[in-house]
Amino acid sequence: MPMWFGLLRAVPVSGEVAQRELPVSTRLSKRAVRQLVGAATRSQWIEVRSGTGVQAALGLTGSGRKAAARWAATADAGECRWCERVGADPGSIRTALATVVGQLDLELPHYPISYGSADSRVTGGRFRPAEAGPPRLPAHGQDWAPVLRGDGDTVSMLTLTPLLSQLLVAFIVDYADAGGGALVVAEGLVRGFGMKSTVPLNDLPPVLGVSGRRKSGLENHRVASAVRNVIDMLRGSVTFAVPVLPVS
Repeated sequence: MPMWFGLLRAVPVSGEVAQRELPVSTRLSKRAVRQLVGAATRSQWIEVRSGTGVQAALGLTGSGRKAAARWAATADAGECRWCERVGADPGSIRTALATVVGQLDLELPHYPISYGSADSRVTGGRFRPAEAGPPRLPAHGQDWAPVLRGDGDTVSMLTLTPLLSQLLVAFIVDYADAGGGALVVAEGLVRGFGMKSTVPLNDLPPVLGVSGRRKSGLENHRVASAVRNVIDMLRGSVTFAVPVLPVS
């Protein structure tokens, strides 16, 4: 789903698209686009028709067209199954989501994807300061460019997944802009530690990436640190202390 909603939906079925245009059409950072393009090229879903770097003209391969069609159908079926499971009417949910998304200042990703593999935030920090607006623009890194929502209809053609994604991303962006940091990290810390000050390494959610080797982002930024005592060494386990939590 990240590959389909994040990248391949923005590549025409026939014809080409310039890589430099993808950050705007996907609403992702240049870093995320480079990573997705690299993964799609290695998987032989897209190919470089001409040029290099951001000037490259990209097109779908035969395998890419088949994959795009299959993923689009899978997304539709998944949305229907979800609505059935929660006992909701797809039309009513879609109308409610579209009403709210249409009021957002920015066009946002159709699937929650971070700034890059080394940065779990969506907007990539505060290199460029926030602007109160209107339209209100969040602080963001130099590789992420806000895409303003147009005056016309920007929601009627969207399915449930991209509509829900834009709402989730809007909340994630506002959470980070208010000083809460990356929501996925905060949620992982709360889920992993709860009210405890230390927990076994294996009990931490994998999304945090804490290894105990002092090389993870959380360890480097002193959000989590490894502590080892005699009992832990005998048991072969490691516990972790959290000196600073981004949420209370």
